[in-house]
Amino acid sequence: MKSTNRLQAKRNSSKVLFLTSLLISTVVSAPVAAYADEGSAGQGSDLGLEDILNLKVVTAAKTVEELPVETFGIITAVTRNEIDRMGARNLAQVLERFTDVSFAGSEAFRDSVVVIRGDLSTHYNNHVLMLINGRPIRESLFGGADAAILRSFPLNMVERVEVVRGPGSVLYGTNAFSGVVNIITQKPKKDYQVQADGAYGGYTTASRGKFDTRKADLSAGTKNSVVNANAGVRYLRESGWNFEATDEKGVHNSTLFGSTELGGFASFEREGLTASAFYGQLKEGMLGVTDKWPAEEYVNQRSHFDLGYSFHPVESLLSSFNVTFNNEYNPFDEELTILNTKEKQRSNDLLLETTHTWHIIDPLSLIVGGVATWNNYSSRTVNGHHEIPYSFYAQAEYKPIQQLKFVLGAQANKAPDVILDFVPRVGALYNLNKYFGLKAMYGEAFRAPTGGEKFISQGAILQGNKDLRSEKIRTADIQLNHQNDNYQTSLTYFHSRAVYLIGRGRDPITGINTYLNSGNRVTDGAELEGKWVPIRPVLVNLGTSYQYNVQDGVKDGSGFPRWMLKLGGAYTWQTLTIGANEDFYAASPHMFYAPGKAEINGTVAAYHWVTANINWDFKSQFNIPMLASGVLSVYAENLADASPNMVDFNRKQVGAYPARPGRSVMAQVTLGI
Repeated sequence: MKSTNRLQAKRNSSKVLFLTSLLISTVVSAPVAAYADEGSAGQGSDLGLEDILNLKVVTAAKTVEELPVETFGIITAVTRNEIDRMGARNLAQVLERFTDVSFAGSEAFRDSVVVIRGDLSTHYNNHVLMLINGRPIRESLFGGADAAILRSFPLNMVERVEVVRGPGSVLYGTNAFSGVVNIITQKPKKDYQVQADGAYGGYTTASRGKFDTRKADLSAGTKNSVVNANAGVRYLRESGWNFEATDEKGVHNSTLFGSTELGGFASFEREGLTASAFYGQLKEGMLGVTDKWPAEEYVNQRSHFDLGYSFHPVESLLSSFNVTFNNEYNPFDEELTILNTKEKQRSNDLLLETTHTWHIIDPLSLIVGGVATWNNYSSRTVNGHHEIPYSFYAQAEYKPIQQLKFVLGAQANKAPDVILDFVPRVGALYNLNKYFGLKAMYGEAFRAPTGGEKFISQGAILQGNKDLRSEKIRTADIQLNHQNDNYQTSLTYFHSRAVYLIGRGRDPITGINTYLNSGNRVTDGAELEGKWVPIRPVLVNLGTSYQYNVQDGVKDGSGFPRWMLKLGGAYTWQTLTIGANEDFYAASPHMFYAPGKAEINGTVAAYHWVTANINWDFKSQFNIPMLASGVLSVYAENLADASPNMVDFNRKQVGAYPARPGRSVMAQVTLGI
C-alpha cells in the first residue's frame, strides 16, 4: 500500500511540475503585443524591470552598494514591483520567494522560523536576525518569537526585502547567525497619497478549511521639502484550515487553525532625524507547547520603536545615533502542569547604538560603531532578570583598483556571564569585466544565550544554565556572478561549521534536564539563482539550492530537505499582469521518533507549492482621473492542493505534523488617491 501511495505521489509531482513549467513557459513565450508601461498593472512601484536588475542594497555593509558587483555578502532582494507581480498576502510569503530560504514551525508555533541554508534547531527564530530599515527587532527571552512580524507587518508599506545568507554578526551582533532579513519600507513619492485595499477569500474545499478570510489594508503618506511621513495598518481574520493529527498521547483529533492578524507601521523623517514604530499582533490556533489535544490559542505581540539622528561632522564622515526599543509579549492559554498556571512571556529591550562611516581617502572607507543593550525579561517560569550586553565593531573596505575590493572587519562582544568574544570577517571581490565577478569570503557569527536558556525553572522537567557560552558559526563562501542588460545569475558554494550549539540534555554531573553547549553541525551547500528579463514585459526568477549537513554525528541531522527549487514568471500585457510560482521541496532525509511512535502522522514527503496571481489595472483601462491607482487582484495559493507535513524537530516524538493548509483563493481591490 505504501509503495502504491509513493508511486501515486511521484505521478502527482510530475504532473504538477509539468503543468507549472507549462504555465511559466507560456508566460515567457507569450507574444509581445502592445503593452502599457511595466508598472501600470502593479500597485504603485516606480521600479521597472530594468531597475530590478540594477538594484542598490544596504544590508550587507550598512551603506548603499550596487547588487551584485559591489556587495560583500551573499545578498538577494525582492522589490515592490516583484511582490505586486507574483502576489503575496504577508511578509512570510514574500520570504518564500528567496533562494535557500524556507519556513519551519512546531506543534506550538507554526511558520515561526526563517530557515536559511537548512539551519533548523528550534522553533524560535534565533538564528536569523530581523531588521526594519536596518534596525534590529529582536527579543531577549528566547531570542526569536517573530511570528507577529512575519504575518502582521503591513505588506503595503514594504518597498523591498533584502536577505543576506551567511554570518552577519560583525555589523549586526547576536542572532545574525545564518542570515539577516531587512524590511525596507516605502517613502512617500507625492505630496500626499492614500491607498486602501480590501480582500475576501478562503479555502476552496470545505474539508480543508473555511471560505471566510477577510483582509484590509490602509496606508497614507505625505512628502514636502522638509518632512516625509508614512503610516499603514493591516488586518486579517479567518476561521482557518483543518488541522488533523495524532498527538504524543495517541489522541487523534481535528480542529480549525484560525488566525487574527493586526499590524501597523509609521515613519517620520526630517533633516537627519528619523522615527519609526511598529506594532504587530498574531492570534492563531496551536496544538500546544506540551504537544497534546485539545488545541489552544497562541498570541504573539511585538512592538518596535526607533529614534535616529544622522549628520556629517565633516564632508567625508557620516555619524549616526539610534535609540531602539523592542517589546515582546506572549500569553498562553495552556496551563503548565508544574505551575498550575498559565504561562506569560515578556521582554523589554532598550538598545543604544552609534555608527560612523568615514571615507578616509578615495580607495579606503571605514565603519566603526558600538552598541549597548539593556535587556529585561520575565515569565512564569523565568524569574525577572535584567542584563547589559555590549559590543564594538569595525569594518574597512579597500579598493586599490576599480575591479578589486577587499573587506576586513571584526566585532568584540561581551554578554553577561559569557567571556569576551570576537567574530571576524574577511573577503575579496574581483570583477573580471562588466559581465563576470567573483567573491570569496570568510565570516563568523554568534548567538548569545537567551534569558530563558539561562534562567528557566520548571522543576525536574527543565532548568536553565547560566554557564552557557555563545553559539558560534564559521562560514566560507565563494560566488561567481554573471550579468548583462537582461539577466543576473550567480552560483555560490558555502561551507559552514557551527559549534557550541545550545540544546536540551542531561547535565552529566547533576543529571538534571538543562540547556547545554553540546551541539555541532557541518554544512556544505550550493546555490544557483537568477533573474531574467528576456523581453521587457516578462520577468523570470530561478532559485535552486542543495545542502548536506552532519549534526551531532547524524547525517542530515537538522531534518531539513536537502534540495529546494523555486521557479517564477510574470508577464504584463496592456493593463493585465499574470504571475506564477512553483516551489519544490524534497523529502526530509531524517525523521525524529520516540520509541513505538514511527509514522503516526505520516512522513515528510516531497511536495510542490504552486501559487498564481492576476492583476488588472482598471484605473488605466478606463482612464479614471480621480484615482492614482486602481487594481483588481486574484491570488491563488497551493493550486496543487498539496498536504505537506513538517518534521517534529522540536520535541522529536511523533515524526511529523501537518504543516500547511489546502488550496485557497483571495480576491482584492486596491484604490489609491
